Amino acid sequence: MSSVKIVLDIGGLNELRNDPAITELCEEIANKVVSAVPDPEDYEISVGHGPKRAHATVRTATFRAMQKNLDGNELLKALGSVGDYKRVSK
Repeated sequence: MSSVKIVLDIGGLNELRNDPAITELCEEIANKVVSAVPDPEDYEISVGHGPKRAHATVRTATFRAMQKNLDGNELLKALGSVGDYKRVSK
């Protein structure tokens, strides 16, 4: 049996994680999550870059949404219902 050694290019990975296409993908997924909740106007999306990677955040924007999310995990269910959040679109 042969031995395989994998060496990661950390610089390349960091470049990929901060690529504008990844930022767009994060925003696309966040928009799908918000569109999957019952009252999308009660949620807000924030997209940006951290020190190591692009990210998107979906937050409750109203007290009503906070209560609904607390009682029924609406955001978590919406993320699960998106279904293709692991797929990279082209």
